[in-house]
Amino acid sequence: AQGVRQSAITDIFKTLHISDSPLTDPAEVLSLKNLRLVGGSPRAIWSECLKPTTKWNFDINIDQNQLEYLPRLFPDLEKKLKGLNQLEQFIEIVDSFYRELIDFELETLDRLNPQYNKWVGELKNIYQQLKQFKQPLLRLGKHTGRYTHSILLVLRKKNKNLFKEVLRQFTSKTRWLTKEDMPLGWAYLITTKG
Repeated sequence: AQGVRQSAITDIFKTLHISDSPLTDPAEVLSLKNLRLVGGSPRAIWSECLKPTTKWNFDINIDQNQLEYLPRLFPDLEKKLKGLNQLEQFIEIVDSFYRELIDFELETLDRLNPQYNKWVGELKNIYQQLKQFKQPLLRLGKHTGRYTHSILLVLRKKNKNLFKEVLRQFTSKTRWLTKEDMPLGWAYLITTKG
C-alpha cells in the first residue's frame, strides 16, 4: 500500500494471535504415510501425517491495534475490513477461501489425464463431502497444493488472463494422495467462547 511502511508493526499476520496447542505425544497424533503423486510422473514419498481424528485446543484472539492498519495496507479491502473486529468474521473469510479452493479443485480434476480417472471419482466424492461440512474448513501443512499457500485464487478472480499465464508457467495439475486415496491437510474448526 502506498504511504504505509511495510514492517513488523503493520504485518497482517500479527492481527491474529494464535496460541500453541498443548503438547501431545507424536505417536498419538502422527502416522507415517506413503504418498503418491497423481497426475504427474509416478513417484512416491513417505511423510508424517496427522491421524484423521486428531484434535487440538488453541486460542485465537484479534489484536485491535493491528486491525486498524489493515485498511491502510489493503485499501481495496477497506469496505470489507471496516467493522471487522469479531473473530467469527475472520473465520467466515477463511472458510469462504477454502470453500472456493474446493470448487476450484473440483473444476481442475476434470482436466486431469483420463488415466487418473480411478482417483478423480474418489477425490470428487471427498470434496463433495467436505462441501457439506457446516463447520469452518481449513487446509494445513505440506503437500496440500500451491493454491492453499498462495494468492492464486485471488488472482483468478481479479485477473483471469494473468491467472492463466501464471497457471501455465508455475502450476501443475498434480495431486499428492495417501495410498488410501485421501487428499492431505483438510481440517475443520469447532469454535467455543471462552
